[in-house]
Amino acid sequence: MKRIGVIIPSITDGLQVELLDGIFKTASAADCDVIVLTTATNGMEFHIQNEIMTGEESIYLLLERAELDGILLVSQYFVKATVRKTLSELIRRAAIPCIDLGGTKLGFETVSIPQAEAVCELTDHIIEKHGCRDLIFLAGPEGISDSEQRISGFLRSANIHDCSYEIIYGDFWKFRANELGNEFIENKRRLPDAVLCASDTMAVALCDTLQSGGISVPDDVIVTGYDGHISAISNFPSMTTVSGNMFELGKTGVNKLLGIAADAQRSDMHIIYGASCGCVERMNDYQTAALKVREQIQRDAEIGAMLEMRVNANVITRTSSVDSLDELTDIVDQTAHIIKSYKSLHICILPNWDSDPEHPDACPTQPFPEQMLCALSKNAWTAGVKGGPFPTKHIVPALMGEHEPTLVFVLSLHASSQVFGYCGFTYESAVDFTVSLMLFNYMTSLANGMRILRHKLYAEYLQKKIQESSHYDKMTDMLSKKGLLLYLESQKELNVRNCIMLVTVSQLAAAPNRKKKMICQISTCSPIFCLQTRYDLYRDEIKRQHILIK
Repeated sequence: MKRIGVIIPSITDGLQVELLDGIFKTASAADCDVIVLTTATNGMEFHIQNEIMTGEESIYLLLERAELDGILLVSQYFVKATVRKTLSELIRRAAIPCIDLGGTKLGFETVSIPQAEAVCELTDHIIEKHGCRDLIFLAGPEGISDSEQRISGFLRSANIHDCSYEIIYGDFWKFRANELGNEFIENKRRLPDAVLCASDTMAVALCDTLQSGGISVPDDVIVTGYDGHISAISNFPSMTTVSGNMFELGKTGVNKLLGIAADAQRSDMHIIYGASCGCVERMNDYQTAALKVREQIQRDAEIGAMLEMRVNANVITRTSSVDSLDELTDIVDQTAHIIKSYKSLHICILPNWDSDPEHPDACPTQPFPEQMLCALSKNAWTAGVKGGPFPTKHIVPALMGEHEPTLVFVLSLHASSQVFGYCGFTYESAVDFTVSLMLFNYMTSLANGMRILRHKLYAEYLQKKIQESSHYDKMTDMLSKKGLLLYLESQKELNVRNCIMLVTVSQLAAAPNRKKKMICQISTCSPIFCLQTRYDLYRDEIKRQHILIK
């Protein structure tokens, strides 16, 4: 079975989920697994590269080990140019075919989807259904492919219907939309019949600004969007918008990566009709009812957040007091039900996670090893299984044998910049996954538990060293009385013939240069002096390693 890797930062937006939904549904129909490498953070370029970001972004090093037939890079969502550059280098080093869904700036192939037709259909609706003749199109940045395609669809309809219009370039974001709204409010610009926006973010921002200034939508002016974002659908008034764009992008990317000819006649893009164009019948108490529903949803969300905090606090307390890895994985086995909608989870850790006890905070700088250790594999609502080593190229053990097309989300298991491995979560559908605060805190608790275990190993190591140091005399590095007794006991247990010469030293003083001269006053004959001097030379040669004069 083929495997497609998807590289995308923190999945917190509905459009990202729609994109992944299009990718997995298309890939699974072609009998392919989808492995999503993602993070819980997506810092801005001006943010300090802190330890948490370093730990999160280590998951992309898995590209050097993973066995993938192709990669879909969602570069448009990475806000840091440095991360985009690093990913580009990793992909080229791994020599894996890559399609960049965010454009060609990184030098990879890309895809484009036809967007003009959907905008033309929406413009036809505004003109023919609602009688609008004076139009404004608030576009994205000039020269950007998505923006120009949407302008093209608008112009086609406006020219066919012989409407007056104006094109205003924006930013796909709130700033230009807010400015335009204030221009209407302050009468610096004549209010048209309708403003069609090239993104939902601009449409919602414009609508909110207009209504705050006393201009009613849709009574005074119609506003429409593009994207089908939840923020537009749940807005008051709900936005008329074009949906399915990101699903179509994901589907097109998979088809190109696998060399599958797409059906040009079949598109998942469609118009969602809302109240912002006047299509939804409005009750007298529509606004009051909508606000009550919004308040109830907010209250439910706050209650849910409080419950999550309580559960997280319990998990944090339990994982911070473990004494072994088995005890830690038992806690995961008992509490994993709090992770929403997952199908199975796999805790994959570095085989040497507990090595080098002398440096408990050491951070690995190399790629993931050729083999990982599966500390726990667990299907939802069933007891987990503690596994063993498996090839890293398979990502998680579930992908090793015969299986149905599987969707796996992979996140780094780290405490700050200290990486212990990664966690893989499988889901039935992309819409079931989101990087929630619950999931983030749960994984942080698990990683902190492993860090605490390392510090306990360090404490045991120190205790052992302290005990060992009491076995030798600090001045001569010879065995102390305690050390000698322990040595004799160990020799007795070995049951071998042994000879020991005991020397009594009454006084030992060091000359200015101990490497050249040693002055001893002893209560025995002169051969012992030679023996001591010879010992001193041996000690110098082997750099103060402990030996016993026999």
